[in-house]
Amino acid sequence: MNRRPSARQADVELSEKNLKQEIGALMENFFDFLIVDLKRSERTAKEKVWYIQKFLGVVTKDTSEISREDIRSYLKGLNGVGTAT
Repeated sequence: MNRRPSARQADVELSEKNLKQEIGALMENFFDFLIVDLKRSERTAKEKVWYIQKFLGVVTKDTSEISREDIRSYLKGLNGVGTAT
């Protein structure tokens, strides 16, 4: 039984790995930007990065297709806007 992934599957896995690495690098740069340029506390910067990572974990679109409305909808949900009380 051959357990090696097909060439297509290997390409997809490599693309996903590259995307995760790229997002990780962006998050690190954003964290540094918050600390250095905006003078936010480390705790605040970690929180902002956490929220972005959480958003990217629940969004079902490709990152290049995410719109401002998608982000607004997510933030509304976090703030409890539009939910029954």
